[in-house]
Amino acid sequence: MTPKLDVGKVFSRIFELYTSQAGVYLPAALIVYLPLALITGAVLTGSGGLLVLLLIVALTFVTGFIYQGLVVRSVQDLQDGQRDFTIGELFRSVVPVLGMLITVGVVGGIAEGIGFFLLIVPGVILVTIWAVLPPAIVIERKGFDAFGRSYELTKGNFWQVLAVIVVLFIIQIIVQRIFGAIGGGISNSVLTYGLFTLIGSVIVAPLSALASAVMYFELLALQGQPVPAPGAPAAPGPPASAPPPPAAPPPPPQQPPPAQGQ
Repeated sequence: MTPKLDVGKVFSRIFELYTSQAGVYLPAALIVYLPLALITGAVLTGSGGLLVLLLIVALTFVTGFIYQGLVVRSVQDLQDGQRDFTIGELFRSVVPVLGMLITVGVVGGIAEGIGFFLLIVPGVILVTIWAVLPPAIVIERKGFDAFGRSYELTKGNFWQVLAVIVVLFIIQIIVQRIFGAIGGGISNSVLTYGLFTLIGSVIVAPLSALASAVMYFELLALQGQPVPAPGAPAAPGPPASAPPPPAAPPPPPQQPPPAQGQ
């Protein structure tokens, strides 16, 4: 029988990390989501057709995946109980997998969008079984096989993973609606509304990213798989440039015993 994910433990860890690392997650979210907000605002104030709308949706998925990659790397860094990465170092740490995060974000977003269009249920299934895609890419350096890896880890815990996703989705909707209403109440301008929508997005962005990372590590532990440790030192060995040890000097020649009678 597959060990079950403890949903309460997952949420406890999510909010523990959120509160303790808000000084990292919120500025990083602002940096990542600001370009998306500017592009969306420019489109809303102008004219665009279906193609522009699809572009914004794709950018939204890509932005979310990039940010999740940052948070996943941060949670991996915190596995030893202390933070070693600054915000700049977090951004630099995901550069090697940035292309794959963007590619998988687009492919996964299109597939999930089609799934939601097809009576919603297929989309819900894909969102659930692909819940730990970013950790598989960032930590295990997976490519397109990250889809299969995510399914492998979530298999047997479908309803538990879905419960985490649904609760966080409700929280995100409520927070974003509140900030959108505040912005709309202050002014009718698109700029004000967009500003408060951005604030709401920045506040809730760490939740989904943390959920993906926390569930990844919990599922690894439940399945008895080794948990990758950040910055684990390699096995010690001799330096490549170290000179060979000096050869032992040869033993002195043995002197013959003195002759008798001398």
